[in-house]
Amino acid sequence: MSTDTLTCRDLHLRHTDTNGHATVQCHRVWDADLFLAARQREASNLNAKAVEEDAKAPQRAKVELITEADYQKARKQ
Repeated sequence: MSTDTLTCRDLHLRHTDTNGHATVQCHRVWDADLFLAARQREASNLNAKAVEEDAKAPQRAKVELITEADYQKARKQ
């Protein structure tokens, strides 16, 4: 029998869309680095698409890792 176990971790992230509107979310993930990189890549793709549509569009979309305390504080607002 294998002794390997899945270890999950909660990631607290602030997602900002191309309009500058930010939301916070908690994600339960197996590979935090891979998950964060994928989300940041998606934000970069959104910014690239916005620039294709309008060259003067600001690149606002981003994903940031935040602390659990910051997550709880944002949820209460």
